[in-house]
Amino acid sequence: MTTRTWLGGGDNSASNPNDWSPAGAPEPGDTLQISNPGPATMNVQDNALAGDPLLIAADGTTVNLSDNAVAHVVLGQGASPTINIAGVAHFAILPGEESGATVNLAANSAWIGGFSFTYSESLTVNGPRAVFINDEASSFGSHSGGGFNTAIAGTGSISGYGNPLEFGGFVSRGQTITEAGPGAIITVDHPSEYHALTDLLSFTELDLVGLANADSYTLKNDLLRLYSGNHVIYTARLEVSPPVSPEYQQLAVMQTATGVDIYTDVGIVPGLPSGGLPVHQG
Repeated sequence: MTTRTWLGGGDNSASNPNDWSPAGAPEPGDTLQISNPGPATMNVQDNALAGDPLLIAADGTTVNLSDNAVAHVVLGQGASPTINIAGVAHFAILPGEESGATVNLAANSAWIGGFSFTYSESLTVNGPRAVFINDEASSFGSHSGGGFNTAIAGTGSISGYGNPLEFGGFVSRGQTITEAGPGAIITVDHPSEYHALTDLLSFTELDLVGLANADSYTLKNDLLRLYSGNHVIYTARLEVSPPVSPEYQQLAVMQTATGVDIYTDVGIVPGLPSGGLPVHQG
């Protein structure tokens, strides 16, 4: 078991023994780190990291994953790496310190794995015509958040607390999205492509962008229906937690200029727009 620090150089291949100090390709049980100051690049293919977690503690780091790469990354304080995925990569972000990451997927690529943040981190995932297969209980800590600009598939969950989450593309039926806490906002840019079960806990807002002409709603058996007249114009799977106290109204559904906004615990959330939709009768 050896602590190996990344030097890089040449083709920046993680399997090159000369790119580590002390020299030697990673072996199971090693401690791996990118900690030297300044930009660094690492190219990871297959099991070049030998299943060992990689601590990224230097800002400006780029890690390129390809050819069924396997990588488990821990983010050190101040490190905000860019992770590029080409083809298929089995990739996980493990709990670390205050930091963040950007994950870019090439066209027709797949990220298989998940993430776990603890506090004040951010995650941005980009990749048209690509997919994040989330089969894990992925999570954000408090004061962190994420934007997903690629399709999300699999049978996992994404949870947050007091942070913004934005979904810019397809989200599969196998996903559960959970938010709670003051400042918690889930933005769905394309509601027709969003099929997840959404679980709204206390002090949470759900923005369904672009939906128009809703004039009433129902929420029964965890199924939200929006109506225009007597016609259902949108359905979604939605769970809402009980109010924090009986005197607070639990739910408000509002048609706005930008879409339909849904709020929980509206009796104690300041600054809400007026004009909540009524429950549909009929």
